Amino acid sequence: MTRSIAARAALAAAAGLGLAAALAAPAGADGDRRAYSTDYPVELFYDNQVTGGVEDYVAFVGWTAADFCAYPDNDRPVATMRVKPTRGGGDRYALTTRVHAEVYEYTGGGVFDFGEEFCASGLPEPYATGTGVLRVRGTSEYESGFTVGPEDWYIDAFDAPPPGQVDRSERNWFRGTLRTSDGTRVQVATYAEVPTFYGMPADVSIDVWGGR
Repeated sequence: MTRSIAARAALAAAAGLGLAAALAAPAGADGDRRAYSTDYPVELFYDNQVTGGVEDYVAFVGWTAADFCAYPDNDRPVATMRVKPTRGGGDRYALTTRVHAEVYEYTGGGVFDFGEEFCASGLPEPYATGTGVLRVRGTSEYESGFTVGPEDWYIDAFDAPPPGQVDRSERNWFRGTLRTSDGTRVQVATYAEVPTFYGMPADVSIDVWGGR
């Protein structure tokens, strides 16, 4: 297993797919609850194996399989996340943006099996590539007396504070029309639901239809 795949495996074991941690910082004296924007690296991946037990596709949304293999030395695609602090020291966050996506046909396991098989030897041709709309919605809870701001809202999950300081619940989903290598259009929808930062996802799926 390469360094990049080991790092991503640690991330998935800690937090499921595509979920970020917050690094706690002292709360402001005025309890400021004004909404703000912050950078969100869009590095999401999906398969039907992790919660569905089906081995058919893997998908990379916001980045490419090559970026996945190069992590953490890849060029990180960034989108703007809107964050609204809430009473009690938490926040709600949301993102809607158009992103690139790649889908691969793969029956040898999930995303990490795909990476272990192909990152070192060379990636196969994607089944379909293109763009679509990604939506992310979530809530954060922070230890009493702590909050976060635009500069420190996001940090990679395997660098997260210990449990009890922060938790997040997130859903993210993508929908787009992609093209296969022969130009055929296919519809792709992905979904992930991660109810807690420190656990595995509750649901992850990829649906592909049309073009057959």
